[in-house]
Amino acid sequence: MRQESHLMLLVIAAFLRALRDLCVRHFRRNFVRNQENLVGRMRGIPLISSHLRENVSRGRLDRAYCKYQSISHDCRENQILFAALVQCIRYLLRQPDIVGTEALWHWSSFCRTTLNGVSLQRVTSDFFNGLRYSGTFVHYRKPHVLAKMILRSLGSDPRGEMSVETSEIPPFAICTYELFERYTEVLLRGRYGDALWAGYKDRNLGPYDLHGNKARDNGYVIRPDFLLKTGDGKYILDCKYKSMAKAIQGREL
Repeated sequence: MRQESHLMLLVIAAFLRALRDLCVRHFRRNFVRNQENLVGRMRGIPLISSHLRENVSRGRLDRAYCKYQSISHDCRENQILFAALVQCIRYLLRQPDIVGTEALWHWSSFCRTTLNGVSLQRVTSDFFNGLRYSGTFVHYRKPHVLAKMILRSLGSDPRGEMSVETSEIPPFAICTYELFERYTEVLLRGRYGDALWAGYKDRNLGPYDLHGNKARDNGYVIRPDFLLKTGDGKYILDCKYKSMAKAIQGREL
């Protein structure tokens, strides 16, 4: 299997994990707009022009063409996730030689059951317009970002042919200096173990001490990338990720 397929599989794994966490605790319903020709009743706002065209002109005075809202899980927020989920399943079915996808199939099966009843739609850019990630829908932001990446790579219409030419390289970005810091941490922990303290983004800049507790003065503090305590002393370590050209230029200056 080519290297590009591993990249696509990585995005699919990240999406299925995020979608699984969403379905476990934060799956929500939302208001959807409906237009229906009701019989013997009215609901919401009557659409006069449609009512005259569909009912009055045909002598169907027992009906009323109305527009109303209802709460349903078949909303745009869930239709985006369902379309991306179907594309993930179709991609996995086309890669039968992939090893170690048992967890992916388990997550996709669980999410497919949770999203049962959501209509399968062709997701366009208009689906993301007007979405609000606040309140109970704040947990939809990350799955939607990953879903957009999948739909752009595998195709926006899960009912049509899957895009083969663009399915190999998904749009993604890697924070290289963060990746270098984590690589350095692995090397240091292999030698020093728990004697090493690593300052991640969520605890090396903010009102927290070295143990992750909130500082008493509530002031912002800056911590280095690593703190090392060994038998012969204490050391402050800082990672510097630079390109070779900049490093050579700095030496010459």
